[in-house]
Amino acid sequence: DFEQLIISEDIQNKKEALTSYIENDGVLLAICGGYQLLGHYYVGAQGEKIKGIGALDHYTLSQDNNRFIGDIEIYNEEFDETYYGFENHNGMTFLGEGERPLGTVKQGKGNNGQDNGEGVVYKNVFGSYFHGPILARNKNLGIRLIRTALEKKYGEPIAIPETLYK
Repeated sequence: DFEQLIISEDIQNKKEALTSYIENDGVLLAICGGYQLLGHYYVGAQGEKIKGIGALDHYTLSQDNNRFIGDIEIYNEEFDETYYGFENHNGMTFLGEGERPLGTVKQGKGNNGQDNGEGVVYKNVFGSYFHGPILARNKNLGIRLIRTALEKKYGEPIAIPETLYK
């Protein structure tokens, strides 16, 4: 949690810019601690409340003497896609208003081990506890991020030839 404290202090200086970027449909992928700090706060292992930027409406609590570690598989119904990753976190994140999970847990623990959700989607922000090569293991998610960013930049859908990623 020491690193979270350092990052929390620094990210407060970027709060306005990040929040504006997110609210203006900027495309962002946030993993683990970055995902946590986009929310309101993270309560660390020693009970300290680490301030997030509140750009998203979730919060995270630390588990006592437990971590979610292992392979994880989720299903995203909206895109009809399955994503694979590795989770290693002791945070339990609870989503808020306007947020939906990136997917439904098929294997693993996900956000909190309770509500069967993993990650977050809010506007064009995708957050996850997937460690390791999330984009390399889930090319559909990577292509989705690229297409979304290109459409935002150019104002229309941009085709990406399948030969580039199949």
